[in-house]
Amino acid sequence: MAVLDNATKRKLEAIFEMGGGYVLDFSNARFADFVETAIGFDPYEKYGSGSKAVLLRTIWQ
Repeated sequence: MAVLDNATKRKLEAIFEMGGGYVLDFSNARFADFVETAIGFDPYEKYGSGSKAVLLRTIWQ
């Protein structure tokens, strides 16, 4: 598994426009579909509720 350093995380947060808890303009359903397609699981089933940005940061850890 890759380890992301803080500089990389900051760059990814800027790319994904993660200010305010959002990730791009994804709805919750579209975000879940994106994550499931990319890495194979539904983030809401695995980590519960929360903002999309918080869930994505959790996935990174």
